[in-house]
Amino acid sequence: MNYEFIGHYRHSIDSNGRLMVPKKFRQNLDGEILTQYYMTQGLDGCIYIFPPDEWKKFQRQVYKNPVKSREDRILKRFFFYNAVTVKTDSMGRITIPQHLKDYAALEGEVVLAGFVSHIEVWNLEKWEEFSQIMNDEEKVNQRLMELGF
Repeated sequence: MNYEFIGHYRHSIDSNGRLMVPKKFRQNLDGEILTQYYMTQGLDGCIYIFPPDEWKKFQRQVYKNPVKSREDRILKRFFFYNAVTVKTDSMGRITIPQHLKDYAALEGEVVLAGFVSHIEVWNLEKWEEFSQIMNDEEKVNQRLMELGF
């Protein structure tokens, strides 16, 4: 399946810990509706949400290198000890487990941001702070030049 999670949306987590997944994030490029995702803690204080086949690719990539050091074990534990499978309800909502809400300080209004292969869910204040860093055109231009653009 092909995915292209792009853009960002603001939604609120309800009192039962449910979050509406935007319609564009609930279907792949072939128009198939996703009903199951994998969720784990992510980098920079957000949580990651993957469709099943992208989760498998992510797992393979993380486990590609053998576990040779404590740091290797910590990396794998970081993503997989707190991972869960979630399913959408009939209204396209997923329930975020308390341990992941606590990790990312998620409550009230949050941001769902597309990262092509997966979705990031951000605390609104953290997102606004991080957006300032992301929108530093000089740094973006410098990095593009380093990558050969």
